Amino acid sequence: MAKLSTPGERLRAFRKERGLSGQALADALHRTKSTLSYWEAGKSPLPWAVCLALETSFDVSSRWLFEGEDPMWVP
Repeated sequence: MAKLSTPGERLRAFRKERGLSGQALADALHRTKSTLSYWEAGKSPLPWAVCLALETSFDVSSRWLFEGEDPMWVP
């Protein structure tokens, strides 16, 4: 996977890797699809609490989402 420079780009890459629609991920996070779109586009910052929730629910690394620190998946 190419180096993704922003949390929003990484969030989108994670969502697509898991085959989730924007609405499905927004629903899982109890957020609106528009909020998710803003995070992915970098129009608003991705909250750390959301990164932690995604790690708990989907085994994606919160550090990877927030900072780009490998690996993508929690072992």
